Amino acid sequence: MINKALLISSLYGNVGSRQPLDPAIPTIDTNNKVSRSGYYVTDDPFVKLDVLVDTQDYQDIDATEFNALLKQIQERAITNVVNAVFSDTDYIERKMLFDYANNKVNSNTLTGFCGKQIKISNTPNVAFEISRVICEFEGTGTFTLMLFNSAKTTPIYTKDIMITSSYQLVDLNWVANDTTLYKGEYYIGYIANEDLKPYERDYELSNLQNIYTHLFIQNIQVPSHTTEVLFNLEDVEYTSVDCGLNLDITIYKDFTGLIIENESLFASTICKQFAVNIIEYYIASYRSNIKQRLSNEFLARAVVYLNGQEDPSIVGLTKTIGNEIKMLKKQVQRLKDQYQPNKMQYVTLS
Repeated sequence: MINKALLISSLYGNVGSRQPLDPAIPTIDTNNKVSRSGYYVTDDPFVKLDVLVDTQDYQDIDATEFNALLKQIQERAITNVVNAVFSDTDYIERKMLFDYANNKVNSNTLTGFCGKQIKISNTPNVAFEISRVICEFEGTGTFTLMLFNSAKTTPIYTKDIMITSSYQLVDLNWVANDTTLYKGEYYIGYIANEDLKPYERDYELSNLQNIYTHLFIQNIQVPSHTTEVLFNLEDVEYTSVDCGLNLDITIYKDFTGLIIENESLFASTICKQFAVNIIEYYIASYRSNIKQRLSNEFLARAVVYLNGQEDPSIVGLTKTIGNEIKMLKKQVQRLKDQYQPNKMQYVTLS
């Protein structure tokens, strides 16, 4: 799995566009000119920004709007390439923290910060998502659910929750990965509210907690802590008392950081895909006021440039990208293997 939003923002500017000589073409802004890799989409002979101006949908487009369009096309190229390279499954497992029935009879009164400590293994490129939480409390009231990482004093996620029943399902979609915060310990919980008492897990197997690959989860409390910032880690107390939170957790491989650290590997392919996306604007245009320079002959040549032909033999740009994707997959696999220091290696003795 990859964090598309973070990847797009991080890889944008890996390739750029050059300003055309024609003064009638909108001025390309600084961000669209940046090319950290040295690849420029406008170096492709079929990428002509004057033709893009003529064929995009809005006849009266201004410089700001044109730059927004150019950025959008580049970002789509990034997404196209990344999705193609990372097409294999990365799912590891998904479980609720507790599976068994809970008898809602006895409850507990807690103080301070109460919740769960989540320790993640040292295996690289592993992430987890808390997609939902089941809240089981006696009483009604509100609290702020927070997810902390030990590296930050402020929570990385918060959500205000109003409890109106003894079983309440709340969507979160909170993701924790190595990209923005590397490892450390996570703490999910809330400041205790005297109006809300978590039900005790004392019925048959109700306190039997599932075991997760790569995660170790324990009940914790910090009785003296009453503010919505990270507590002193030395004040954490482990407890058998549950805090009323049943987490829905998915664990998966996340290669976002791997891509960002090795963005140069993707530059050539992203640049070619960027070119394809621009040329497709020419072909798909329904504008009736297109200038003469976009002739039928030019469009025909552009189609062959993209798709190729048999006689004479021309390898299309889309096929070239497909071949590069295959190579990228192999390069990425080698990078993944380097992140597995305990992987068994076979050595032949001569």
